[in-house]
Amino acid sequence: MIADNGMQVKCDISANIEITCDPNLLTSVFQNLVSNAVKYGQPDTEIKIAVEKESADFIEISIYNQGSGFSREEAAGLFTKFTRFNAEKYNTKSGTGLGLFVTKNIINKHGGEIWAESEQGKWAKFIFRISRRVTKQKADE
Repeated sequence: MIADNGMQVKCDISANIEITCDPNLLTSVFQNLVSNAVKYGQPDTEIKIAVEKESADFIEISIYNQGSGFSREEAAGLFTKFTRFNAEKYNTKSGTGLGLFVTKNIINKHGGEIWAESEQGKWAKFIFRISRRVTKQKADE
């Protein structure tokens, strides 16, 4: 999808970052957020994955794309079940509306939070913050 849309992904995250996490679940988070950036982004643009902030206790990562973005009204329901943007408006072909809901739950299980920012008509950015050390109890909830 990335190549078909003439997009490029720029990842500005060091390979030396260490966190305690479920790697399969965090892979799902990245797959969903990057997939959405491709679906809702403009062709021939760049998707940026970057560390926004970090400390000994947490790391904050963003996925940014240039595109139509979303309104405040749309933003209010982004992380709820079965929410999808109008497929015609965004030229998407499929989706259940569960991706961001599941992504939010994975991030919460890792002691974190996720939110979205946008300038409608220009760009969208999804940012998540997770704890560097997830306790067994939190991960099992």
